[in-house]
Amino acid sequence: MSNFICQIWDASGNRLEINLPQSHPAQTDMLNLLCSADPLLWIDESGHNKLFICSPDLKVSVHGICGKHKSDELFDLSPIEDFFNNQADNAPLAFLREGGRGLLRIDENLIEKAMCLVKFWSSYDVISFGDKEKEEYTGPNDLKACICRFCRRGYPEVKFKKRNAHAIPEALGNKLIFCNDECPDCNATLSRIDKELAEYLKYRRSEGGIRNKKSKIIKVYGHNFFYDGSSGKLKISRLAILEETESKYYVKLEGAEPITHLGIYKALAKIAIDLMPRNLVDEFQSTIDWIKGEFVPQKLPNVFYIYQTSSVSQPLVQLFVRHDETLNLELPRCIVALTLIDLTFLFIVPLGKDEPIYTEDDLKDYLKCIIPNAPVRPIDRIDMADRIGKYAHVKEWISKDECEIVDQSEFNPFQEKSPNQVDFPEFDASLVKILDCQVSTCYLSPKVELTNKLRIEDSIVNAKMTNLSIDFDTTQPVLECSWEIEIQAIDNRETMLKTECKVVVSHECIPRVCSIIFGEISSVFLESVVDEACKDLGRSIADKFHKYDFSQLARFLMESQGLICPTKESAEQSVMKTHID
Repeated sequence: MSNFICQIWDASGNRLEINLPQSHPAQTDMLNLLCSADPLLWIDESGHNKLFICSPDLKVSVHGICGKHKSDELFDLSPIEDFFNNQADNAPLAFLREGGRGLLRIDENLIEKAMCLVKFWSSYDVISFGDKEKEEYTGPNDLKACICRFCRRGYPEVKFKKRNAHAIPEALGNKLIFCNDECPDCNATLSRIDKELAEYLKYRRSEGGIRNKKSKIIKVYGHNFFYDGSSGKLKISRLAILEETESKYYVKLEGAEPITHLGIYKALAKIAIDLMPRNLVDEFQSTIDWIKGEFVPQKLPNVFYIYQTSSVSQPLVQLFVRHDETLNLELPRCIVALTLIDLTFLFIVPLGKDEPIYTEDDLKDYLKCIIPNAPVRPIDRIDMADRIGKYAHVKEWISKDECEIVDQSEFNPFQEKSPNQVDFPEFDASLVKILDCQVSTCYLSPKVELTNKLRIEDSIVNAKMTNLSIDFDTTQPVLECSWEIEIQAIDNRETMLKTECKVVVSHECIPRVCSIIFGEISSVFLESVVDEACKDLGRSIADKFHKYDFSQLARFLMESQGLICPTKESAEQSVMKTHID
């Protein structure tokens, strides 16, 4: 047996070096204690370097070992005991071990990585759900004391029910985790939020044997495939095959219903709101308003995901909640790791009070701190800059012996149709004639120093379409579009502007932008109409909003009303990469 040589680091950068020779009587005891400590996180793939928790029990064990060998005059163990005694209970520590014959070395890169990890884990409380194999509830046990997280109503205005609100949709396998203080009304209203995430994972739910409310494994019908999770039966259209090898097909299997990245993020964020400590909810009121569809943020951080080597039937959640006393306030207030079937989603809960507007990849720096071996395992992202609806690609490679080739017509009756039924021709702005554009300002903040510094990325836009009509009783059909718009500062929700806009336009060939049969208007045409109102608004108050880019406002308004529909090109793109066998 060689010397036991290691370094132990705390979050403050204090280092303890232990070098116990084989001959020292404490060597075996200390080796067994520290090497057997349960890893909070492995720092690398060596199987030696790890984060572990300085628990009260571990401190007692260190004290016992040091006391047992106190009489040894050749080696003073008191620095070891002092180091552990000076740590807060359950503080994370980094353990870096050297091995005999130079097999394990502690270099500067390893120390830097270890310090990054230990500082992160020292800054957060970690709250776990789903791993206890019993029912778990957030919110007060006394249902009469509940205040709804989403509408802020309480008893007796609304009556709360035990096990009424699944904190994670039951369709995704959740049988154990519930939120007491989500009222029945909000639970019913917000159930639509879960739809796109459930659709996104529909194939994986069936493949993973996740049972629905009726305790059945669902059958999945897509645009060009059918899958029965109970039997493992997979039918595909030959049109879905892009390439083939001797044993496999490279395919593009598409789900039946368009989904959006924003819809997926909203569903994930709602789960976080249901599970976070109740005293934290008020800090995420803007998040709740966004989930409820009251505004569309300009920017959002991306959502990341990682494939697991095995799947779970019960979802697992880790909430990383930043300590109030954390010195580094640039760290996000709340980060979530959510495992559904064989995917772990990693995301920042956005729009927290007094938090910066996180950019797309702000979470990337923290992934290695959350997921073991994150630099080694492939991590993909859902790009929140992409706001267009798509069809999920559920699989890329399939073995020839696991599927049956059938005619495409077999799937047609089961396809859910896109909200965009009409492929309008390419939009020609020269055919549009603006007949009237009116903008009336109902309220303008008197705080000049705030309005002239406000940028669109720092704002919340609440919008309501009050009228959309077409008059065919004229020489050329005339469309009228009216909006109520409110602009707020995102940091404090203070209203900066309230206005009403109306645009009246004609088009030389109305069938090019309007389908009477399907009751649809080209979203590109409508956006151009709204854009005219936004430009006029910008011109009328340009002296008050120096930095506000009103040219981007039209898309904001379209998104808030769900009027940006998938195009043919975007519908053919994949939402997520799938596991390659």
